[in-house]
Amino acid sequence: MGDGVPQFRALNRQNAGTGHLLAWDPVKQKPAWRVQHAYLWNGGTVATAGNLVFQGTSDMRFVAYSADKGRKLWEVPVQSGIIAGPMTYMLDGVQYVTVSAGWGGAFALAGGDAALATGARPGGAVLTYALASKVPPIAAAAVDPDVARGEKLYHSYCAVCHGAGAVSGGLVPDLRHSNEEVKKNMLLITKHGLAGTGMAPFGAWVSEDEAKGIRVPRIRRRVDRHRYVVLMRSEVAVNLLLRHQPGV
Repeated sequence: MGDGVPQFRALNRQNAGTGHLLAWDPVKQKPAWRVQHAYLWNGGTVATAGNLVFQGTSDMRFVAYSADKGRKLWEVPVQSGIIAGPMTYMLDGVQYVTVSAGWGGAFALAGGDAALATGARPGGAVLTYALASKVPPIAAAAVDPDVARGEKLYHSYCAVCHGAGAVSGGLVPDLRHSNEEVKKNMLLITKHGLAGTGMAPFGAWVSEDEAKGIRVPRIRRRVDRHRYVVLMRSEVAVNLLLRHQPGV
């Protein structure tokens, strides 16, 4: 394979490389428009009959452009880099746009500090969008009283460090991804803490019954089940309908 040191050494945060989205006019044989991206390793595209082009980016955005001018019409942060191409389909008279978001591939593996510059981190999601005005109302799911109680306890005692909705901001462990040993000893950890880690004991404030009720995976499932959020009401843009995170 030869000496790859010079090539890899050139990859760093200050020299991470850039990318662009280029629309080509086959009749005039020249670019119709171009959108510059801050980083390389961006996603594929899909174009619709409604004059839209969708693309995901390595810096964790999903964007819609006008197909004729390349003007940005809408974008949404997706919490992960996108390297896949989107797809679109019709169901019951509603058009949906779906994209698989997830950071990976050769650049994510070998790019080192240059790959870190995008801000993308591991973690995948399948994201589906549709016009808010076209989507029928979604009935709220019934709430399990035990889950509601556990969620209340979690947000009263745990969320201030471990994050709202059981999603860590990155400074402390993400409890959704606790290993089996931690899960098995969660009751003891909640009551007595973990010396030397910053995890304080809560036995003086939380009873054993309440500690048993703080079940992060159950809380997380409830949060995911209710994540139906309209981000924008616009006939030229799309709105978040459903987010499904495999393995969470």
